[in-house]
Amino acid sequence: MMADGVSTGRSTARSTERALVAPAGRRGRRLAVALAAVALGAPAAVRPAQAVTVNRVVATVDGQPITAHQLDSFVRASGQADPSQLGEVDRRRALDSLINDMIVQSETENLGMAPSADEIDQYIDQIKKRNNLDDEQLDKALEQQGLTRERYRQQVGREIQRSALLARKVKATVTVTPEDVQKYFDEHPDEFATAESVRVQHLLFPFREGMSVGEAESLLAEARRSQERLAAGEKFDAVSRDAAAGPGHAIGGDLGVMKRGQMVQVLDDAAFGLKPGEVSPPVRGEGGIHVIRVTERISAKPADIEQVREQIREKLYSKALEDRYNRWVESDLRKSHEIVVK
Repeated sequence: MMADGVSTGRSTARSTERALVAPAGRRGRRLAVALAAVALGAPAAVRPAQAVTVNRVVATVDGQPITAHQLDSFVRASGQADPSQLGEVDRRRALDSLINDMIVQSETENLGMAPSADEIDQYIDQIKKRNNLDDEQLDKALEQQGLTRERYRQQVGREIQRSALLARKVKATVTVTPEDVQKYFDEHPDEFATAESVRVQHLLFPFREGMSVGEAESLLAEARRSQERLAAGEKFDAVSRDAAAGPGHAIGGDLGVMKRGQMVQVLDDAAFGLKPGEVSPPVRGEGGIHVIRVTERISAKPADIEQVREQIREKLYSKALEDRYNRWVESDLRKSHEIVVK
């Protein structure tokens, strides 16, 4: 059966990756972990009146203090919220995440899992490649998160250490059986089914600021002329080109395949009310007057489990690994360290 299972610090870190770079699949999520354990460097200058609050010790781990400033820095870097806006429960949850990160780092150091500079370079190169970033773009993204390249390298090193620890202590205890996959597939039929969709060609006759009633009526008439030409079977490119050159300066294009809910409601309703080849009457909507032609309808159909079996297995394995990792940290690892919350 499937084991339960990963991680308080890892989950908050995913939001940081989204803020840093666009995620690129399941492997891209590992960048989030690399950003979770923010290196808690020298605090910004504070007024003497603030010093007591900023430097107040909120917890110790094996005698090593955690200050209020360190906790605030951790919260900001994990992308959760403004630390001053956190309630007591959320602040305690963030503190537990930081404590867990510290004891995991301590454990990896005790086991001698220090990565080499080359390993760190290779890891960062993979992140850049997955997210189509050059060095300058990565540095700008890090700067937006308040991180220097050196601090980021430290975080990546700790992530490599944690991955090695995960492989040694947890992965062997997590399995996903074919029965688990089948059960998930049966219980989530809509998740993998092909949704009903339409292929849409679209003309927008945009409103202009300060338009008079007469100008709006002229724009509507222009949209109607384009709609009539399309309904008569003229090629979309020709009609779109003429509409763009006309007084309405229409914007046209092929929107591609659209599922229900992907367009604004008024356009969604118009598009899904058409058969292939049909053209909507002019529709007043966001930004102007719209004309839509549907060229293809794709019916909803259930997924074939053979096509999604590996996708489900990976999803279940990742979830089980997370849950099992959290249990290991909370139930086993924390007990071997002296943790005092003030």
